[in-house]
Amino acid sequence: VVDTYGFYQVSSDDPERVVWVADDGSGDFLLLSAALASITDASAATPYLIKIAPGVYTETSNVAMKDYVDIEGSGKNVTTISCDCGGNGNVAGSSTISVGSANVEIRELAVENNGGSGGTSIGVYAVSPDLLISDVNIDATGASFSGIGVFNDDGGKLTLSGVDIYAKGDQFGVGVYGDQLSVTDIDDVVIVATSENASRGLNLETSLMTVTNSV
Repeated sequence: VVDTYGFYQVSSDDPERVVWVADDGSGDFLLLSAALASITDASAATPYLIKIAPGVYTETSNVAMKDYVDIEGSGKNVTTISCDCGGNGNVAGSSTISVGSANVEIRELAVENNGGSGGTSIGVYAVSPDLLISDVNIDATGASFSGIGVFNDDGGKLTLSGVDIYAKGDQFGVGVYGDQLSVTDIDDVVIVATSENASRGLNLETSLMTVTNSV
């Protein structure tokens, strides 16, 4: 089925394409990364949904999304995907979750990047996506140079709805950074960006942007 944003979603009559992640072993996998690795046939005709139970799930490296696979937690104050994934520069490896794929939704959870040893900490990194992030908390902190909540590059559509972003870097803090975006829609979003040098809630270049009901 297609939701109101135009994204494909798994319907309730497709339980075989719903994969569960639970930290107590009651699901199919213990981590989001393992669940994604198990999916090899996702497509527009056969989309998947990864459901994540309450808890804090600590990944050891960047988690890369796949085409037509959505992830859904149990609430943005209930399910957390966490990583010390700081890296060098604005690249996928500096993020907790990266999206280089089509028709992806991330919803009802929290994404944390606590920096680690790298100079750049990114919550969600996206390249050319059709990406919806809804009802999500994003924290990008702990890096020695920059903290970026959402980094989007090279076109596509980014939609943020009901998202709280906290971005902090020693020198550079940005809530949403966009380069060469075609469309950015922001609704019901709160951004706090702090640093010693440059703090920017929105840093968007060559983008058609709509912002409503946001702080």
